[in-house]
Amino acid sequence: MRCLPDDCLNLKTTTYNHIELKRKPRRTDLARVLEYAPRIREICASDDLAQVPPTLLPIIWADEELWAAVALPNMRRLWLDFGDFAGQALGPRLLMTPRVLSLTIENTDLYTPNDEFPWANLAAVLAPYGSTLENFMFYNRFDYFGVSRYATGPAITALCQGFVNLCDLDTSHFMISRAALSHIATLPNLGTLSFGIANSEATQFLATPARMGSFLASTMYGSPLRT
Repeated sequence: MRCLPDDCLNLKTTTYNHIELKRKPRRTDLARVLEYAPRIREICASDDLAQVPPTLLPIIWADEELWAAVALPNMRRLWLDFGDFAGQALGPRLLMTPRVLSLTIENTDLYTPNDEFPWANLAAVLAPYGSTLENFMFYNRFDYFGVSRYATGPAITALCQGFVNLCDLDTSHFMISRAALSHIATLPNLGTLSFGIANSEATQFLATPARMGSFLASTMYGSPLRT
């Protein structure tokens, strides 16, 4: 953001930096952005997207030239806030690419009811990248003891069933279904696994005959249960 000209953005420094958009960005404003973009390997946007002017992301989303210009060709690791998947989820849609190999999603909202969280949006945005992600983690920032877990549903089951090349998976802060776990068990490169699952789902999973090669590469896994 700070690579854009001063007449485009206004940065107000208070307790948190707040950025205001003065005018619509132009292609000619992006010279410094294009210079630095290939150097970026990792972005932690779990807090930063909240500071982006609300009118800026729709402008970039609607302009293919701007979108292509701000793409980060060498970014491999990305951190996002779960709340950014609400609504149109433009921040995650702009930042996620097949080049992102490691994705961490952080939930900082302790008050929204589970059924109002954007689970369906999360699954829809990430669905095209299930085959390219190697590391996926979801956690609650303020849950220091690993006891706050959320029920999900069919959308998250479909997301988990789309994973192909995962090496590390941590969904211990939300609960997966037995169908999702049945697929996860077959991933050939999965080395570390931590997940939450309801007792009833775990019981039905264990009652199903094991597939040959299940958890073949896994060296560590945990399964915090919840009824």
